[in-house]
Amino acid sequence: MNEREKNAYYLPDGVPLPDAAGVLRPANGDDNPLLTEWIHAFYIETLAVKPPDLTEFKHNNLTAVTKRTAALYIWQNATDAPIAAMGMVSVIDGETEKLNLIFVPKENRRKGYGKAIVAALCGIIRSRGKKPVLNAYADNAAAIRLYEGLGFTLTSCARG
Repeated sequence: MNEREKNAYYLPDGVPLPDAAGVLRPANGDDNPLLTEWIHAFYIETLAVKPPDLTEFKHNNLTAVTKRTAALYIWQNATDAPIAAMGMVSVIDGETEKLNLIFVPKENRRKGYGKAIVAALCGIIRSRGKKPVLNAYADNAAAIRLYEGLGFTLTSCARG
């Protein structure tokens, strides 16, 4: 069991979101092999747990599986550019939607892709009249800097 402290954040209404040059689009079946690798890395690097078996998703439609309760997105610098980051939006309730699986591979970090995808996903959530929320482990300083830099506010802390 993972006993790390997990912080919950929300983005208050009225906090402006930065624009970023690039393209946010829903993930599709062609993205499955790369996104499967990134989800595997997310479990290891961010969650520090053994990843689930994602073999079946490499050749099946990962996006169709997530579509029932969430939407998986990717960020690119341009429509024909390589994928730079991924993120997911999950429905929580009638008022909030949660950002999760925010991942930027090591070779793309410190280039603004994390900020770009989080801001763009928050824009989508707000356009639906919902409030963006997310969790971050208290020891994930880079993620916390990113989220707080965008205006997210800490609401609670918990272990486990």
